[in-house]
Amino acid sequence: MKIDSFKLLLERGKSGLTIKELSEKAGVSVSTIVHLEHGQPNGSLLTIGKIARAFEIDPLKLIRQEVKS
Repeated sequence: MKIDSFKLLLERGKSGLTIKELSEKAGVSVSTIVHLEHGQPNGSLLTIGKIARAFEIDPLKLIRQEVKS
């Protein structure tokens, strides 16, 4: 599973949180948030869960949907 950087940016925009505020609320480093928002590296399930809790959303809303052909 990979975090969707666009969805992360969208949720942060909707929440009105700065990167620093999200970092503090989620309990992850500022650099982790910055890296995830730029599409690298992919966060662990634990990190995704912490960020989702900070937004008060289902973690699946932050996961990139893989399209299989």
